[in-house]
This record gives sequence, structure tokens and C-alpha cells, in this order.
Amino acid sequence: MNQSRASYSFQIVDSVIAITDHDEGRSVTNDVENVVADFRHVADLAGCRMIYRDTIGVWDEILVREGRFAGFRSIGEHDLDKALAKIKQQSRLTV
Repeated sequence: MNQSRASYSFQIVDSVIAITDHDEGRSVTNDVENVVADFRHVADLAGCRMIYRDTIGVWDEILVREGRFAGFRSIGEHDLDKALAKIKQQSRLTV
């Protein structure tokens, strides 16, 4: 069975790529390697963080190392602004 690619939209806010899953075809979660690869031509992934809103509306982070998918990190927010604030807070804690 050949499932189609994930359908999503995105915006870039303060060096954070915020991806919204459209719940068509494969989910962003299940197609994450291809989704990350899509952004190699859009942004410098070394200088960006990636978050995504899954099909139930929860924002979480996609971890990227050397331009490739490296795992997920829970953010657990339903609101984009709150998710972005958490990402910024995590950045301050890890510097």
C-alpha cells in the first residue's frame, strides 16, 4: 500500500519553522524524514528549530541534527504562541 506524502503548511517565526499537519495522506509524524528533507532548500536547518502541530492539534518539536531528523521532543501546547514561548525558554536554558 503506497500512502501519499504528508500535506502541511508552514510559517517561519523568529528562526522557528512551525509546520501545521493538514491530516491528508501520511501524517507529518509518519513522514517526518521527508518533511525535514523538504526544508533543506527552504531554510538553514542548522540555524532553525522545527515544531509541528499534529493531527490532534498539539505542538511538538522535530529535532534535527546535521540536516536530518533526529527525534521528537514534547512541547505539549495547543497554542502556537505558547509553543514558541516554550521553545525560546528551552533555548535560554540550554545556552
